[in-house]
Amino acid sequence: MLKTSKIACLLLLTAFACLAEPPAPLSAAIAVIGGGSAGFAAAWSAAHLGSSVILIEKESMLGGTSTIGGVNNWEPGMGGTGVPYRVYQRLRQIPGAAGVYRFDRHLSWRKPWEKYTFPGGMIE
Repeated sequence: MLKTSKIACLLLLTAFACLAEPPAPLSAAIAVIGGGSAGFAAAWSAAHLGSSVILIEKESMLGGTSTIGGVNNWEPGMGGTGVPYRVYQRLRQIPGAAGVYRFDRHLSWRKPWEKYTFPGGMIE
């Protein structure tokens, strides 16, 4: 089982520039730059094998284009197993951290000024 302490997620936000003191230095055997799908997989795998890992992401969330760009998982249905399922099981314990969204074929028929509501929140 992956121990949370083995991965330190450092989100490099512009807010760091506003801090009175710089953040404390971090130390790890491996630094992964970029928290997209590949970066997350690399960090997860290294931590799962016992290495200490720092995952550095410049955006305010992990996932790269998959989350920032709104790309879906390209899967027609549910039923993931392995690492994706374990990640989902941990994220679902945090309100609003994980959700399943379905875009029906008639999505474009909505009026542009209408808001789309989803289980995890609302897109305006």
